[in-house]
Amino acid sequence: MSAQRWFVCVGVVTFAAAAAPAANADAFGEDNLRVVVGRLADGVREAAEKLDQKSVRIGLFSPSDNDKSQSGGAFMSELNAALGKFVNPIAALEIKGDYGYINDPAHPGSKVVAVRAKLFADGTEKKEFAPFEGYISDASDIARLMGANVDFKDEYDPAKRNKELQDGLPPGPHKSPKHPAFVHGRGDTLVSPTKDSPYAVEIRTLLLADFGKQKAGARQAELVDGEPFVEIEKDELYEVRALNYSDHEVAVSLVIDGIDQFTFSDDRGEDGRPKYKHYIVDAAKNGNPGQVLINGWHKTAKKLTDADRRQGKGNELSFLVTEYGKGAASKFPTQSQGKVGTITVGFAKSYLRRTYGTVGSAAPGSTETGFGPAVESKQTPVVRTTDDPSAFVTVRYSR
Repeated sequence: MSAQRWFVCVGVVTFAAAAAPAANADAFGEDNLRVVVGRLADGVREAAEKLDQKSVRIGLFSPSDNDKSQSGGAFMSELNAALGKFVNPIAALEIKGDYGYINDPAHPGSKVVAVRAKLFADGTEKKEFAPFEGYISDASDIARLMGANVDFKDEYDPAKRNKELQDGLPPGPHKSPKHPAFVHGRGDTLVSPTKDSPYAVEIRTLLLADFGKQKAGARQAELVDGEPFVEIEKDELYEVRALNYSDHEVAVSLVIDGIDQFTFSDDRGEDGRPKYKHYIVDAAKNGNPGQVLINGWHKTAKKLTDADRRQGKGNELSFLVTEYGKGAASKFPTQSQGKVGTITVGFAKSYLRRTYGTVGSAAPGSTETGFGPAVESKQTPVVRTTDDPSAFVTVRYSR
């Protein structure tokens, strides 16, 4: 269901801060990642109180039947945010579980991401915590979790969006999606979810040794079993270029290895979560697309001083491909064993002001994205509302 959400955003680079998503948006029963993980966090706190424990550590969330997804890192990131200061990496209690992309038990023909969890202490399951099972049915969250390439034709019907999402994901190992992504442009560097989509993503790379000496160059993409793949070597920096060929401004989100690009930002809202969630990209003009070049993990929208620059500080920390276990996905208490090496970009229509709307097969990779040199970018906070995402592009960069 298309949702009205208010944002504080930051044009030259423009980005947006998200309000909390609505729960149970309609009769279809959509539950998003935050709602499901929030229920899990509440159950963990209640059980810990019964056990007279003041903290918990986050253990492994492993894929049960689909090792291509990046869900593990996303679950850990969201659970870490939901539990906040209740998380302690040396706590006696450990919450862990598994997840999978399964048939929706409540809606035949639809699919959901199922999350299951149990609570342990010293390897023994604690009965004070009832085994948890939650179903994420929100199409946008599933697209991010599973690394989909999809251009939604229906903005309002959750059942239709779910079916379109299934058509944009492989039905099994080494099988192409019904609607594979489209690689195009000079040198085959642009990736779109479909041939007629107005949105595209380009990955630009640079050797770490060349940082500050030359600009990154566009890297060729190819389809592997119908999914876009770009070769990025260890110790290479990369940038994500998002292009908007439509006649409407869009809000762009970015997820790297299951981790939102704003996760490590110093700019926080009153709830302690990152203040920003999107970059705002202009509509196409005179045949030229609106675009944004995202250099790295967001740190701050504050204007840098000369002293900041002398100390090597920046608004962003470059995306750097590094050894598994040393990247951003490993900054949480226990690293996920789900698929790493995924870059997922979401596109949603954005508005200056809006007063209407309804609320409503590869093994785990050996590399992941970590933190590179600090970079400076121009960022200006603005105010926007957005629809639910209308398209997602996912590029895989390791196998």
